[in-house]
Amino acid sequence: MSGSERLSLLRSGLALQQPHCAIRGNDNTTLPEHWRDEVRRKLVEAMQSAGQDVQSLERERERLRLNRSRILKQHREGYIDDIEFQAR
Repeated sequence: MSGSERLSLLRSGLALQQPHCAIRGNDNTTLPEHWRDEVRRKLVEAMQSAGQDVQSLERERERLRLNRSRILKQHREGYIDDIEFQAR
């Protein structure tokens, strides 16, 4: 591993440990009014260029949401303990 690779890993590690420092800007930082729409549009474009479609992403998101709610219900009702719940 070269020196620059080590430095890059060190910087990434610090960013993960202190995420507030990585995203903190000056007090004048503002986002455009419709920034979420712009991010979504760019994401959809990137997905389409990679051969993925929005419908499959939405189906996967719904599948994961339902799976999460099933696991939470099992934990809440005592079918799985805290250790097993944390492992999932």
